[in-house]
Amino acid sequence: MVYKVLSAELIPLGISVGSARPGVVDTAMQDLIREKNENEMPDVSRFRIMKEKGSLVDPNDVAKFLDWLLHDTDDVEFSEKEWDIRDEESLRRWEHFI
Repeated sequence: MVYKVLSAELIPLGISVGSARPGVVDTAMQDLIREKNENEMPDVSRFRIMKEKGSLVDPNDVAKFLDWLLHDTDDVEFSEKEWDIRDEESLRRWEHFI
């Protein structure tokens, strides 16, 4: 909702605001999270399972997704919806970057 409010407020100034959802990314921070115990991080088992199943998003794919989003969509398209890396329609448009 924040991006929608910012977009509405800033579009008259010629500033486009968008939102991107990269998913749970396989980063060094994720490594640290998965080392925690349940008392320190109640959802740690969910992240461990995601790692085991290969469900974490590769950081390189996130970079390619964001590059595509920022360079290959126009200002109106960029700001009209929240972009999710897992969205099938979006994936068909940017997957050639993978």
